[in-house]
Parts: sequence; C-alpha cells; structure tokens
Amino acid sequence: MIHSREAQPVLTVNQWGILRSDLAVSLVICLAVTVFFWAVAMFSSSHRSPSDSRLYEIAQADAIVVLAGDDSRLKFSQLLIERGYAPRLISTLFDPGCIQQGYPLDTCRTGVRNTVDEAVAMRRILEQEHLHRVTIVTSDYHALRSGAVFAVVFAGSNIDVHVMPTAGSTTPHLSQLWHELVRIGPSVLGALFARYAPGTYDFLMQQRYD
Repeated sequence: MIHSREAQPVLTVNQWGILRSDLAVSLVICLAVTVFFWAVAMFSSSHRSPSDSRLYEIAQADAIVVLAGDDSRLKFSQLLIERGYAPRLISTLFDPGCIQQGYPLDTCRTGVRNTVDEAVAMRRILEQEHLHRVTIVTSDYHALRSGAVFAVVFAGSNIDVHVMPTAGSTTPHLSQLWHELVRIGPSVLGALFARYAPGTYDFLMQQRYD
C-alpha cells in the first residue's frame, strides 16, 4: 500500500516573514544608494569651487541662500551680495514672506532642525517667492551632503539650485569630516522621505527630536 505524503511548504510562515523583511530592507537600501549617486551626480554638475577662477563667472541668481551654521557662511553670502551676484539674501532660519508682512522676527522662524529641513523649507519659500535660480552657500566640508539633499528635495521643481562652498574656509576638523561621512547616507534617505513621504519624515523627526 502506497502512502501519499502531504506536500511540504517550500518556506514556513516564519521563514517567509523573515524573507519579506530582508527583501524590504534590501529594496530600501538599493533605492537609497541609487538616489544617493543620482543626487551626487546632480550636485557635481552644479558645484562651484571658490578657489577656482569661476568664482568670478558665477551666473546671476535671484537670491543667495545661506544655510545655518558658522559665521563664515553668512560673511561669504554677504560678499556675494556686495559683488552683485544676487539682489537678495535669504537665511534658512527665517521666512522672508513672514518678515515682509511685519510679523515679529521670533514668529517668522522656520524651525529647521537639519539640512533636510532647510531644503524642504527653502523649496516652499522659494516657490512662494517665485524665485527660479538660487545659490546655496555652506561650508566646504558640508557642500557635498547639502548638495545631495537639495538635489533630492528640489527634484521636479523649476528652481535651479547651485551649491557654493565658502571661500577661504579653514581646514575642517577630523570630527567634522567624520560627521559628514556618517550623515550623508541618512540625510539622503531623509530627503527622499521628505520629498515623497512627508508624513513619514515628520513622524521620524518627531521621534528623534521629541
């Protein structure tokens, strides 16, 4: 007498759950890596080095946007304004539209917490101000990460963004370089969430900063 065997599943329920989790993580990693290299390519095409003679060939911009950070960023931004590269200076820390309406300065703060927040706030503000070409000023060690983040957040917009590292920057500390190396991956992933899943990004930031 031949006894039939019950067909055994290729994967158990637990194994299938683990496999799906691994596939999801792999997909997210692959997507983040793809976006990262795309953002770096986008940034490289618009990067300007202040030590290059092209400093004096910068195309006119509608505004200079200075990122939050050390004083050298603001000083260099003011220098660009004085040399006529743009008619106005915008800080990521304040909403210029709010200030123009006469509200107190403290109520016009953008509340940005990181580079991704700055990019998101600037896209909203620049679109409201109908600006189409801006120069982003930041420290040299921060230029690559900020360029990648802004490239992701501004994808699909009609705003031409160029990142300009500050001229005459001092040699960055090893801790600054390490911070940038560690943060560039999460920052690009955060920019991806902020651009395409803002609710998820806000939730993650609340968990981090609250």
